[in-house]
Amino acid sequence: MKYKLHIPFVNREDLLREAIESVRDIGYIHLWADGVPCPAVPYVTPHELPPIPYTAVQNFMIRESWDDDVMFFMHNDGLAKPGVAKDFLAFIGNASGGRSRWGVCFTHYDVLCAFNMAAVREIGYWDTMFFQYTSDVDYYHRFKVANWPWLNFDGDGVLHQNDASNTNKADPLFNHRTQFRARDGFDHRYYALKWGGETGKEKFSRPFEDFKP
Repeated sequence: MKYKLHIPFVNREDLLREAIESVRDIGYIHLWADGVPCPAVPYVTPHELPPIPYTAVQNFMIRESWDDDVMFFMHNDGLAKPGVAKDFLAFIGNASGGRSRWGVCFTHYDVLCAFNMAAVREIGYWDTMFFQYTSDVDYYHRFKVANWPWLNFDGDGVLHQNDASNTNKADPLFNHRTQFRARDGFDHRYYALKWGGETGKEKFSRPFEDFKP
């Protein structure tokens, strides 16, 4: 199974180092620093990006894994309990080598997850019209409508240490911009336009189904 594990980074290097250490059993880790210097971390391939939206970072990671079998993804403030990374790798190896059709496999949602790159190559990249919120809901919904089912692995084995650490709270300017989008409701309104209804009430089987040029 050919794969890489990708972790985006903006702040909280202390939690990043904990995250990386907890998934060393998966290995082949690529770190994507978004508009900040890339920390020097052992066992990691560094990438430095200009300041870009979260959806664009996801697309850089996908491009790097385009020809792989699987793309692993982890939040920089995630934490896998001892033994979980090794078990998750084995689980995905079995799924990748088997005959079952799957698109994305979650643990604690996408704090640590894996993508079947055959599915990704079919549905494509993240929609950069989204800034941050709702972009994940849109992307994972696209797997479902394309008949690439979700899988789930032990969610209790992965923690999200985001109570006081996530990008929004640790970066006041980013938080200001994100909350502006949230108050304006743009991302949610765009999602409803794209799918014919808000989250959980989608009517379209493909994006913008009612569009008539």
